[in-house]
Amino acid sequence: MLGVGAAPKGNLTLLVVGLVVNVPLIVFGSGLVLRLMQRAPVVIVLAGRFLAQRTRTATRY
Repeated sequence: MLGVGAAPKGNLTLLVVGLVVNVPLIVFGSGLVLRLMQRAPVVIVLAGRFLAQRTRTATRY
């Protein structure tokens, strides 16, 4: 959301359009992820493993 606010560089129309497009995407996207996690709880475990692996990689260097 920070990028949506910074990208228009003072153009109010672009700011409003960006927010109108992005807010519903975030809301509906999070609902989709929630339904996926409810139907297939293995997704939670896989996401945790992925995040742990990325953390190990990031802290190694």
